[in-house]
Parts: sequence; structure tokens; C-alpha cells
Amino acid sequence: MLRGFRADIDESDEQHMGLYWRALGITELIKCNPDAAVRYLNRGLREGSKPLFEARYFLGQAYLEAGQPKEAAEILEKALSRFDERHASLPIWSVKAHYFLGLAYEQTNRAEKAIEQYQEFLEYWKDADPGIAEVDDAEERLERLESES
Repeated sequence: MLRGFRADIDESDEQHMGLYWRALGITELIKCNPDAAVRYLNRGLREGSKPLFEARYFLGQAYLEAGQPKEAAEILEKALSRFDERHASLPIWSVKAHYFLGLAYEQTNRAEKAIEQYQEFLEYWKDADPGIAEVDDAEERLERLESES
């Protein structure tokens, strides 16, 4: 499907080329190819007409999976710092971004910041359905980090 989409896009059409690169990056993330996902999502952010919340969200995940937590923290901070229409229209990702930012902070030895992000994530999802893996993981990580500090 992406090959067909790409075949119909003119190289000079920055908006659609950016969309193509972002879609390709998300596809590579789903296929567990984080290095390729980082490459394509970064290209989509540069070539797109405007950076989008979801591109930064997925790029943050890709950086984490690629073992680049510092870069993940930077891009997730940017994603969360601007509350625009795209951010507001994606509430699940908006909340999960706090969880991923907590992971990035934890992996870069910023325990206090990780604690803050896990607390914020859990506060938003305090009434969530049981059995959500990220909620369970955040609770465990928060408990461990708080006991260590």
C-alpha cells in the first residue's frame, strides 16, 4: 500500500512526502525495526509541512526501542510541550507519551523526572480498565523508584 502511495507522490510535494515518510517510519516501528523507524520518522518531520504530535510520539518510541533514551526524552518533551489540536485529538497517545517519557528519563538516570512522568501518567489513567500493561509497569517502576530515593 505504501509503495502505491509513494508512486503517486511527486518529489516536490513536501506535505505528502512527509506523510509518506512518517507512515513508513510507523510501519517499521510496528515491524520491530527501530533504527529504520527513527530514520524515516526523522525524515518525515523534516520534510513535512509541520511537525505533528503523533510523529514525535512514535519517534520517541522508536528512539527508546533503538536504545537512544536521551533522544527519546528530547523528542517526547517537545511532543508534550505543545498542546495543539493534534495533541488534543489523540488523548490515549497524549497520556502514554508521559509513560514513554518516564522510561526515557529512567534510562538516562533522571529518577525524579521519571517519577513525575509516571505519576502524571497514572493520574490520568487512574480509572483505566485493569490489565493495561503500561499502567502495571508504571506502577511497578514508580514504586521501585520511590523506594530507592
